[in-house]
Amino acid sequence: SSGDYLLYTRTHNPKDEKSDSNEAFNELWVVPTTANQPVPFSLHYENVLWAAWSPQEERTVALSTGEPRNTMPGWQANNDLRLVVFDEEGNIQSETILLEPSAGGSYGWYGMRFTWAPGGQHLAYAQADAIGIIDISNTDQTTQQQLTTFAHLQTWDDWVWIPSMAWSPDGQFLYTITHGAPVGLEQPEDSPVFDLSAIAQDDSFQVTLVERSGMWASPVISASSKINYRIAFLQALDPLHSVSSRYQLTLMDQDGSNTIPIFPPEGETGIKPRTIAWSPSGYQIALVH
Repeated sequence: SSGDYLLYTRTHNPKDEKSDSNEAFNELWVVPTTANQPVPFSLHYENVLWAAWSPQEERTVALSTGEPRNTMPGWQANNDLRLVVFDEEGNIQSETILLEPSAGGSYGWYGMRFTWAPGGQHLAYAQADAIGIIDISNTDQTTQQQLTTFAHLQTWDDWVWIPSMAWSPDGQFLYTITHGAPVGLEQPEDSPVFDLSAIAQDDSFQVTLVERSGMWASPVISASSKINYRIAFLQALDPLHSVSSRYQLTLMDQDGSNTIPIFPPEGETGIKPRTIAWSPSGYQIALVH
């Protein structure tokens, strides 16, 4: 949380001889950012599919791993979750298993998506057919709660759709994309409907804020205020074909009101679904077009 370290994954030296499929496809490394001559060091965790700093605790990382595979996408997810604390020399001080390896729901081989809550006491997880919360406030007794389920998307390809997620600045709400009900006679897993929804962290309610936003809507929350914040998301221009649709950058208030399309102007070619980011002040948004 202090910015004193940079976390990254590193592959093996490309000059090395090509090894068999059982060789690790990456390794987790850290480099200090404040040293005059920074020396990177390995945390000795391999085949890392996701890793992120705790927003509160120093030198604390949550991570999830997989196993190498020859077939697409190149791994078999473990759907595990570990909490790792290391010292200034890179020695592991503690490791806590937050989630034991599991099948991971529908299409679990692809893996789960995680995101830290601002307070560092919870992580949200997303699977192809479910979204939930992991409470790590007591690491001796971690609890997992499923918040919502939906039909997985049948992509008819070698990729899996996993919902994107974003926490409100106060950690009370989770903004995400859910797979909606069919519009005709198609099976639930073939539904083209994807909605932008808000789910209370305590599971007290769930509400759809934007119907047919598209599968790549990817809500991003302005962190300039914990009380009055805005949400930026991508609205599909062809919402029933959102897998290949162009999108329009859109803003709305935290309750889904005052929805305003921002860019590009109406009539112009929409943007491809890529990552968008708020500035710390909450007055600017960066995007690639």
